[in-house]
Amino acid sequence: SSFQSGGGAAFAVGAQREIKAGLVTAQTELFSKYESENAEALGQDRLERRSSVRMERLFNISGFSAIPVSLRATRQERDSGFIVDENILRASAVVKGANVTQRFVRRVERRPGFSDRPVTTGELLVSYRRKRYTLRSGINYNIDPEAELRQFNLTADVPLSERYAFRFTGSETLENSRSAFLLSLNALFQPLSLAVAAGHDDENGFTALFTMTTSFAKPPNRKRPIMTGRSVTQGGHVMAAPFLDDDQDGMRSDAEQIIQSKIVAGGYTRSDDRLLTDGYFVTGLSPDRPTLVSVDQTSLLEEGQFLSAPDPVAITPRRGRIIPLDLVLLRTGEIVGETINAATNKPLGAVKVELVNQLGKVVDRATSEFDGYFAFLDVPYGYYMLRVENEQAQRLGLAVAGDASAVVNAEQEIVEGFQFSIQVAPPASANDDAELAIEASETLSASN
Repeated sequence: SSFQSGGGAAFAVGAQREIKAGLVTAQTELFSKYESENAEALGQDRLERRSSVRMERLFNISGFSAIPVSLRATRQERDSGFIVDENILRASAVVKGANVTQRFVRRVERRPGFSDRPVTTGELLVSYRRKRYTLRSGINYNIDPEAELRQFNLTADVPLSERYAFRFTGSETLENSRSAFLLSLNALFQPLSLAVAAGHDDENGFTALFTMTTSFAKPPNRKRPIMTGRSVTQGGHVMAAPFLDDDQDGMRSDAEQIIQSKIVAGGYTRSDDRLLTDGYFVTGLSPDRPTLVSVDQTSLLEEGQFLSAPDPVAITPRRGRIIPLDLVLLRTGEIVGETINAATNKPLGAVKVELVNQLGKVVDRATSEFDGYFAFLDVPYGYYMLRVENEQAQRLGLAVAGDASAVVNAEQEIVEGFQFSIQVAPPASANDDAELAIEASETLSASN
C-alpha cells in the first residue's frame, strides 16, 4: 500500500510472463477515494488509478554485447478526469568499456476542456567503471515541442576501502542557470548503510544531510528474510552458492557444504558480499543487463582447497529480484605422464593423449611436449582411462601396448608415473615418422 497526503491507500495487482529472451509485465494500482477533511477543504485532485505495461527484450547485435531494450506504457487517471500517458523507450549497450543507456520519454497530458499537451524528452547516461573509481554522467534534453538541452550531471565514486566510499555529484540546469554539487562519505556496516553529505545549490544555499538505510528481502528457498544496507528494490541481486559437489550430480543437497570463496560478478571480484546459510548475497548488479557470475579461483587456493572453479554462468538481473544460483565446485587432482619411443627408449613428442571417464566419454585431451611430458590438470575425483588418440595412431602407424587406468581421490590427488611406450610402424615408402616430428616441432614452437 502507498499513502498520500490527506489519507488514502493503494492496492496493486500485476502479472509477468517470460517470452523468448525477454519479459512482459502488466500492473494496475487502484487508489481509494477516501479523503480527510483537510484534503477536501483544499480541493486536492487525487490519483485514482495507475496502469502500466512493460516489455523487455534482449537483442544480440554483431560487434556489441547483448543489448537489453525495454518499452513501457503507463497511464495515470485522477478524480478530476486529468490523465497522463507516458511511453518510455530504453536501450543499453557497452561501448569501448563504458555502459551507455539512452532513454526517450513521450508524455501527453489530457485535461478536460483543454487540448492535449505532448512533450518528448531524452536522456543519455554513460557509466565508466574502473577498479579505483566509477564515473557516471548524464545529459537531459527536450525533443518536442522545442529541441534544447536541459541539464548536465556528473557523479564520481571513489572507494576508499571495502567499507568506505567517497562520492561527488554535480549538476548544471540550463533552463534556469542553476548549479548544484554534493560531497558525501558513505559507510557500509551490515545491515546498515550510513552517509554524511554536504552540498550547495543556487536556490537553497548550503545543506547538510545524514542518512541511514537498511533493506529487507526474502530470497527464494529461504525461510527467514535478510537485512542489508544496500537497496534491494533498485538493483539486481543473486544468491550465489559455491558448493562442493561430492556426488558430482550437479545439484546441491543439504549435506553438501558451501565453500568460502569470493564471487566474481560482471568482471569484478566482490569482496564485501556476505556469506549466509544459503550462499553469498551479491547485490548492486545492473538490472536488465546480462551478467557473468563465477568463483574467483585464487580465493579457493587461499582456502587451501584443491578445487576447480566452474565456468561463468550468465544471468539477467531484474530490479528487486534475488536469483538463486548454484556454482558447482569439484575436488580435483592431476594426472602426469610421458610418451617414449619403444625402439629407442627416447622421449616422443606431439603424441595426442585422451582422458576417458567411466562412461567412456573423452573429458580432456593433452599433447606431449618435446620431452614426452603431458599433464591433465583440474581432473575431478574418479576413475579414468588414458589412451592415445585413435585417429593419430592409425594415420601415423603408432601402436601402444595397452591403455592405462588411473584413480584420482583424496589419497592420491596427483597421479604420476604413466609411461606410454609407443611402437612406431616401419615407413611404407618414405619416412612417415617425419609427420610426427613436424607435429612435435609445431608443439614446441607453440609452447615457446
